[in-house]
Amino acid sequence: MEKTNFRKIIGTNEYKFIVLGDPHIDSDYSDKKLLKKHLQFAVDNNIDVYCIGDMLDVMQGRNDPRRKNKQDKDHYFNHIINYITDFLTPYKDVIKFISYGNHETAVIKNNDLDLLEIIVNNLNLLGANIKLGSYSGWWQFRLTHGTANYGYKVNYHHGFGGGGKRTKGLIQYTDRQVGLGDVDMIIMGHVHEDTDSYHTIEYINNKGIICEKDVIWTRVSSYKNENIGNGWAVEKGFNPKPVGAKLYTINYNKHIGITETQITRLGRLC
Repeated sequence: MEKTNFRKIIGTNEYKFIVLGDPHIDSDYSDKKLLKKHLQFAVDNNIDVYCIGDMLDVMQGRNDPRRKNKQDKDHYFNHIINYITDFLTPYKDVIKFISYGNHETAVIKNNDLDLLEIIVNNLNLLGANIKLGSYSGWWQFRLTHGTANYGYKVNYHHGFGGGGKRTKGLIQYTDRQVGLGDVDMIIMGHVHEDTDSYHTIEYINNKGIICEKDVIWTRVSSYKNENIGNGWAVEKGFNPKPVGAKLYTINYNKHIGITETQITRLGRLC
């Protein structure tokens, strides 16, 4: 698959979208109740939804070394396809983008089976219009204010590495920033953390003027809460992780020549 370059013409000066990181829907640890609440919020308010990897957990396949229990399903992968398709169908009209995470690519590597492609195709056959994205890529949002417009550029990456108890994956953004050019936001998931930071760059615009811009470094957490009872995360001494998604609101104002981005955390239920 080629690197994704997803373009969307907004037509107004404001765009709201929700980003899910690591839902792991089929995991016993996934907070499905909270995920459904956030997806229904998107439906009720007509807000686009993007997922940047690990929509699936799929760790119970026959050849998976992480497998814990023998499944009572005779055809495990068929069950996953049907279960996830049914789970997402009520929200298919607002889901616009789903990309790969390491859990999906592991199945491709070990079983020559692309579960995510099948699920996205199933949803699109039901009337959705979902773009299947690569592990890392770009989103371009064209915002308009009167006769002026602005191309807001987001570089997404599912993520890599372990995050770190103290750095919470923030240092990984310096590695991403070095290899990228003009970008407004860098967004990642994978390490199940929730952080936002800003990195200021200097550049020359197309009018030859020296400018500065704050690049947003943002991390989306997960819906997988493993801090319950016994298990791998508890035995490793990991602290509780944030659970939920993020709502991003981009606003372009031609009169003052700036683009404002508001980040709202959609957190857990008590």
